[in-house]
Amino acid sequence: MKDKVSIRPVLPSSIIHDKMTSVELFQNNSIRPILKMQHELLVKLGRRYIKRKKNAFTHLTDKGKEDYLAQRNDSIRCFL
Repeated sequence: MKDKVSIRPVLPSSIIHDKMTSVELFQNNSIRPILKMQHELLVKLGRRYIKRKKNAFTHLTDKGKEDYLAQRNDSIRCFL
């Protein structure tokens, strides 16, 4: 089995320099490549979620849509 670090995509746009904090280094070296690798999956999950929830949303007024999104904000965050 391949090492998990070796299968991460290399992101040339992530600039590493001496003045970066440890959090920034972790983000650029670990989090961003993992998210890039999972991008297609996250998009599919998002589209599936929208399809399942779209019916209720499309029939609401603008105010109703705002209220719906405000109520569901935490559940959507947990889903992703």
